[in-house]
Amino acid sequence: EYGGEVPPPPGDPVFDLAVNLAAPRFFTEGETSDVAVTVTNVGPDDSVAGIVSLEGVTNRGTIVPLGSQDVRVLPSGGDQIFSFPYTPPTGEQDKVVNWTATVAAPDDANLSNNDATDRSNIKK
Repeated sequence: EYGGEVPPPPGDPVFDLAVNLAAPRFFTEGETSDVAVTVTNVGPDDSVAGIVSLEGVTNRGTIVPLGSQDVRVLPSGGDQIFSFPYTPPTGEQDKVVNWTATVAAPDDANLSNNDATDRSNIKK
């Protein structure tokens, strides 16, 4: 039995894309490191294609848009790992980045696991 939000009509595929975010604990100013995002289909059927995006907000409110990438069709239990490179600028006063990863696909059966957050510190 599937525990998603609203069951689809009989015969329609049931998929559930979930996102997991693993940001480095520290970034060093001027050095590039990757933020890893994993999308997994935790539903019983193959998914449709979707989009995963990653954005950060610093402690001073600066938006850090790292963009979007295409999610391929995933079988039940399948996953896809994405890397989003980030280089903190030098000489800024930002000390922390709060990251949010989001996955979106039409007819996803459960939207409650489509966002994930993590936090990184910035050091000089």
